[in-house]
Amino acid sequence: MPDSSEGEADPLIEQALRLGELRQKVMEQVDGPTLEAGTGDLDMNTQESFWKHVLAFESAEECTHAERLRNEAGFVPDSPDELSSASEVHTALWNLLNALASIRTFVSGTDHLNDADLYRLLVNGALPGPTTVPPTGSEWNCRIDACEYGTADDPDGTATWLRYYADDQTREEWDGEIPPKETLPYDRDQHLPVPPEEQAND
Repeated sequence: MPDSSEGEADPLIEQALRLGELRQKVMEQVDGPTLEAGTGDLDMNTQESFWKHVLAFESAEECTHAERLRNEAGFVPDSPDELSSASEVHTALWNLLNALASIRTFVSGTDHLNDADLYRLLVNGALPGPTTVPPTGSEWNCRIDACEYGTADDPDGTATWLRYYADDQTREEWDGEIPPKETLPYDRDQHLPVPPEEQAND
């Protein structure tokens, strides 16, 4: 008597074929090999989910943070030059931070900047910068680290990070010039919006 399953596709084989197709699509998107170390140790379902996630990321439409704010949140920040008082700057800054959080874009590394400097950095430096449009329902988070936006004397923000944020061990092991350690002048970071999954459970 013939096997009742004869002619039916093997689900494992079908899944293996899908995994191969996903990897190939990812390689075509990035125009080269991709990092997949350790994925072979995962079960097939987890591998398939991983590669779908990678493909969605690599295929995501590119835009700027400002465009995402306008298109997804209907928010356009005030020009820093239009704000005439510290109170106006403070309000505009927090409106911007909350609008960014509404599109799952979260800011950190701000405690070395006053409100005016941070607002100007975000509006003139971070918002015009490139990002990607996450797939609907992906719940991806985007990060903006204010410390990474440097100055003419510190283009990549490394000296700022070493001065204010690096721990003592990192400073001791740093191979290069170390600026004097300084205390952060502001206490804002702990109050900034964070992703829902990182919020403390009461």
